[in-house]
Amino acid sequence: DVAEMVGILGRLFRIHIQTGKETVTLQEELIHIRLYVKIQQLRFGDKIQYSEQLEVESEKLQVLHFSLQPLIENAFVHGLERSSRSGLLEVSSQLLGDDLWIEVKDNGVGMEESKLQQLRNRLAQPSDTLDETHIGIKNVHDRIVFYFGDPYGIEIDSRPGEGTTVRIRIPAR
Repeated sequence: DVAEMVGILGRLFRIHIQTGKETVTLQEELIHIRLYVKIQQLRFGDKIQYSEQLEVESEKLQVLHFSLQPLIENAFVHGLERSSRSGLLEVSSQLLGDDLWIEVKDNGVGMEESKLQQLRNRLAQPSDTLDETHIGIKNVHDRIVFYFGDPYGIEIDSRPGEGTTVRIRIPAR
């Protein structure tokens, strides 16, 4: 297990360092995600299941490089690790009109409405890196808005005891 984890970590680092591109295909981004999930599954064993439900042709579309990993990491750290039941993490994609929607959904502990509203408010505010909470998700949201424009970015829904769903909306290019 240790040797396998070291090998996966090495591949993850190579992907991150070698790419050097702002955008990659969803397929390329998912290769990175699958490696990260594999590491987490080595930690948690059968407790965490991972699935993908991808719309045909969506894997060929461009996404910002390293935009899904912080969302997947949040699902583990803030949702699945804290839950006593078996975890399910799902990544799905859907083409709606001219937009690509990518959804990261977990069945972890979820968030209270007040905390969810704070997070939504934080995403809507200008960045302040000196006093930043939720830095990963905020960074991804800000990068999407900067790169693609105002109508795009991240939406979040969550219910205590049921889990969290994070949706990314970007143009289907």
